[in-house]
Amino acid sequence: MSVVKSIVDFYIRSSIHVAFAVVCWIGVTDLLLGINSRIEFYLFAFGGTVIGYNAIKFISLLPQHKHFGLTMKLILIASAISLLVASLTFMMLSTASQVAALLSLVLVIGYAVPLLGKWPNFRNIGGLKIYIVALCYVVVTVLLPVLNNSSVIDLEVLYLAISRFLMILVLVLIFDIIDLNTDSPFLKTIPQTLGLRKAKVLASVLLAVLFATQLLWISDQRILEVNVLIAAVVAVFLWFATPKRPGYYTQLYLESLPMLWLLLLHFCKNHYF
Repeated sequence: MSVVKSIVDFYIRSSIHVAFAVVCWIGVTDLLLGINSRIEFYLFAFGGTVIGYNAIKFISLLPQHKHFGLTMKLILIASAISLLVASLTFMMLSTASQVAALLSLVLVIGYAVPLLGKWPNFRNIGGLKIYIVALCYVVVTVLLPVLNNSSVIDLEVLYLAISRFLMILVLVLIFDIIDLNTDSPFLKTIPQTLGLRKAKVLASVLLAVLFATQLLWISDQRILEVNVLIAAVVAVFLWFATPKRPGYYTQLYLESLPMLWLLLLHFCKNHYF
């Protein structure tokens, strides 16, 4: 059992799980918008996510690399491979998507590193973190696949971007609830500012607004039902979230949400139900 736990912990800590989640978010975008991202784009998103998340988490530890244990050395190897994959596949993207990718890179760097060496990074600017994370996800999982497929950014794409932004806000809120007792008070997260119950009510309102945006552009009743089901699953995670929940609650189970969403949409599109 300890071996399995060690493997799962490495899978999460190395950001491989969240990278699969990002790839699935892009798959959801492809299915909802009827576009077809190529394999190199998925590889770019996967590699870029691993190196981006690991840079945020571990860049401050690099000066101590001589004292790294086996797990950290393996994470460094995974990060190096991911950087190579992301760099090679970046060259295969369209010019417009390369520009958007560089924009997301600037946001990631600003999230982890103090700007110009004197201002705090985005994460440490009170209350800003949640919006930066949501914006990054919109750029990478909505804007990038649309641009890379030379698709038009129309109202349908705009509605999806708004829906994705709201969904990520809710998911980050759940993470912030779980981390309520460990986050620095200087972060001024929404649960820290409003309290646990009011934060959950706010997230529920955001889910309702998200559903309203779905009605504006989704005409397929089955797809709408799948999306409502996903929103209901998120609501369950939200209202059962407490600071006493283990890290797996968000880092493993909640992060698996886009995988479930993609699977259900695939079945729906292929008329399996």
